[in-house]
Amino acid sequence: MVEAVGGRAQRLGVPNVETRLLDAQQLDLPDEGFDVVLCRFGYMLMADPRAALRESARVLRPGGKLVLIVWGTAEENPWLSLVIDALIDHLDAPRPEPGTPGPFSLGEAARLRGLLEEAGLGDVEVAAVETEQTYDSVAGWWDELLEVSGPLAAMLKALPAGDREAIRAKVLSVGEAFAAEDGTARFPARVIGATAGPGLRA
Repeated sequence: MVEAVGGRAQRLGVPNVETRLLDAQQLDLPDEGFDVVLCRFGYMLMADPRAALRESARVLRPGGKLVLIVWGTAEENPWLSLVIDALIDHLDAPRPEPGTPGPFSLGEAARLRGLLEEAGLGDVEVAAVETEQTYDSVAGWWDELLEVSGPLAAMLKALPAGDREAIRAKVLSVGEAFAAEDGTARFPARVIGATAGPGLRA
């Protein structure tokens, strides 16, 4: 991803873009060095989102802004949670503990707000956005998730073919509830967005 962004910036001839791979929980960046920190579906996957948010606050200039989005809860995002549930059930694996890094770990608006405030950020605003995940078909939903869902796709692809096919059959059966008359699959989805400023400096 970092290489792709850097390559695109070069092709477009944008001179003031620098790409680096950094640890979000311990940024190798100066204090108050940035006007904006933007994170799309990232903090929810970090081992210590509180530490990462503190680092984001540290590098913001006075008057700067942090902007982020994360997925809502599992129940609010069946387009992904149904596949995760089918995988866990098939493997008879334990359910993740609340707060375990994952796509829904920051899906509760109150928890996200609390982490932002604990990180020393101010002017915190949190809002939910109702949206929809649409796919060409129920089968297309499965195929697309296998292409783009990162760790989940890697886990599914690593399973024996028989296990993967059993999970697929269950997922497609449950997914039929979201099939539309035109053959597409339409799943409700919920995103939580937040903005915050750097807060008071010590």
